[in-house]
Amino acid sequence: VKAAFRIWTACGVTRGFLVSSPTHLPRCLACACQAHQEDECSDNPVFTGELHASPSETCYEGFEAGDVVVVEPPHRGDRDKSLDELPFHELVRRTFKITSDRKVDFLKAFDALLKSYSV
Repeated sequence: VKAAFRIWTACGVTRGFLVSSPTHLPRCLACACQAHQEDECSDNPVFTGELHASPSETCYEGFEAGDVVVVEPPHRGDRDKSLDELPFHELVRRTFKITSDRKVDFLKAFDALLKSYSV
């Protein structure tokens, strides 16, 4: 993404388009937005134009856009504010830090926990 920003700037691009699989696009866009924000905050921003995203016509085999789950930070005014002390998005992010040698055990325990709540 950052390399694309440099190319776009060198070519005078003011609107960049990110195209990716519908099952991959939400994460790609989040990463691109983070890179764009970091770039804008730098002393020498590379790309200051607009960033847009569009799904391609292909998905990962066996999956579709409806399989994607997006976990956002709490932001809605009508949310249960008593849950703010346990920000779910941060808990989910932590699960990605579990080492590969412990991931199967974690997922089995997580699955058992969810089943204990009948979900």
